[in-house]
Amino acid sequence: MTTSDEATFKLNDVEIEVVKGFAFLGSLLDHEGSCKAEILRRIAMGRTAMMGLQKIWKDKNILKTTKVKLVQALVFPVVTYGSETWTTLKSEDRKIAAFEQWSWRRMLRISWKEKRTNVSIANEVATTTSLLSAIIKQRLQYFGHVTRRDGLEASIMLGMGEGKRRRGKPRTRWIDTIINITGLNLQQLVSAARNRLHWRRVIVDVTRDRLRSDGTR
Repeated sequence: MTTSDEATFKLNDVEIEVVKGFAFLGSLLDHEGSCKAEILRRIAMGRTAMMGLQKIWKDKNILKTTKVKLVQALVFPVVTYGSETWTTLKSEDRKIAAFEQWSWRRMLRISWKEKRTNVSIANEVATTTSLLSAIIKQRLQYFGHVTRRDGLEASIMLGMGEGKRRRGKPRTRWIDTIINITGLNLQQLVSAARNRLHWRRVIVDVTRDRLRSDGTR
């Protein structure tokens, strides 16, 4: 996988094929660094997991609170696997939020014909955090972990490459999502993350202040 136009290249006399993407450690890597394909793949896997538990959702002997915990334990982790490294745009955040709403409606067996608002669904499920909030929390925890290690990962994450970028609007970087979420600049982020207790408070404050996907807190 490379950004060049070569079809193949050799490494130690072994011919390596150039591809646009491949799965590594359970995540799909794109040659342009985009996370869109992986996010869509994860959402599709989450839908499959929800469909596979259809008998549980239909079982009236299982409490609603138990079903909610099953969704959070068996379905949502399928979607959020590797999400701490995602660089998401607003359009992708909306898809994640839409999947969460679809999951709750599927669990509650609410038909699309029923005129139920997202707020009423959130009140019935009575969860404290949204799926997007959980992803944000994982992302911030990962940033703090990498920053405190002062290893190669931190150098790559905080470093700037040489050369000039192409004309046009710059792509959103992973670190840009951290800055936008917290409202802190890079220097403030690094300083806060090095203090483990302080960083935990930052994570709590950020995730607590995030609105749910349905507009409720």
